[in-house]
Amino acid sequence: MTAEATAFATQAQLYRAIEAGENLRGRDLRNVAPFLADLTGLDLTGADLSRADVPATLTNEKYPRALLDEVHVRRARVRASRATLDNARLDRVRGAGADFTHASLRSASVVEADLTGADFTGADLTGADLSGSVLDGARFDAARWDDTTRWPDGYAP
Repeated sequence: MTAEATAFATQAQLYRAIEAGENLRGRDLRNVAPFLADLTGLDLTGADLSRADVPATLTNEKYPRALLDEVHVRRARVRASRATLDNARLDRVRGAGADFTHASLRSASVVEADLTGADFTGADLTGADLSGSVLDGARFDAARWDDTTRWPDGYAP
């Protein structure tokens, strides 16, 4: 399968794939807004979510509030609880307040991401690379990591 064949062209295409239970392993999600979808429990092993962000509904950085309906406002926080994101690329993701509870991020690349206030309770971060990420206020209760997990300079969970 070519790289172009694994990329989603539109947000609607991504929603249809999720609804149909399509395999999202290794898919390229860089050109759509994957975090507007509920990723709870999905297998996104090896997927590329680099540079993805959530529309800033509260700060109006990206979209005027009037253009967002109630559904989008509720989804304005990354919801990836119990998702499998092993070997996934989440570099430079803007996901403040993200929910990664009980998610598997084994060997995931989460470099230079804004995960301020993210919840990693019970998550598996074994071998994950979080170097350069902002983790202010992030929760790591019962999360797992090992000596191969890379943290931002000076950060100790």
